[in-house]
Amino acid sequence: MNIKNIKYYDIANGPGVRLTIFVSGCDIHCPGCFNKEAWDFNSGIPLDEELTNKIINELKKDSYSGISILGGEPLANKNLKGVYNLIKKIRKEFKKEKSIWLYTGSVIDKYLSSPYNKINISLYEKRNDENIEFTLDEYKKLILMNIDYIVDGPFIEKEKDISLVFRGSRNQRILFNNSFLIAKEGIRISFNNESEIFDKKEF
Repeated sequence: MNIKNIKYYDIANGPGVRLTIFVSGCDIHCPGCFNKEAWDFNSGIPLDEELTNKIINELKKDSYSGISILGGEPLANKNLKGVYNLIKKIRKEFKKEKSIWLYTGSVIDKYLSSPYNKINISLYEKRNDENIEFTLDEYKKLILMNIDYIVDGPFIEKEKDISLVFRGSRNQRILFNNSFLIAKEGIRISFNNESEIFDKKEF
């Protein structure tokens, strides 16, 4: 996976001061997209170990409340493994100290209903195994399990509203992760829509 750009001390893509990374590659191509330069999967630079360490070291600064991952399209099939591995390393380093926001042009409703909203205990126990290559569907579930917020939905130009907080068009939602562990079963993926809550806050 490539990274197209990194924005330091960002206040536009989530609460507080954030480190924002833009992954390369998108197959959605929303009309009116603000970041068409990131559509090419081959643009930018590889997210190698050196760049990953640079991101983590930057996040160690007290001024950052967390990281926001945009694109491009973080949930594009070609980006799933890279996004998950980065999120996994951030969680290992910071636990819940730094929040993780992810923006996607897709709608995640599929993963909020049975049977797709379940991460079985076998997958949950293997989630940190470096030697396992997960399926695309498993990578998506593991990403959803490990983030704090997701802003989902394509940018729709006729729905554009500059008064919205942390998103560009009215169809897009800010969803809070309240997934939970069920003993002997695994993780149940669950998100609450907090769009209106954020729109009423002052930032």
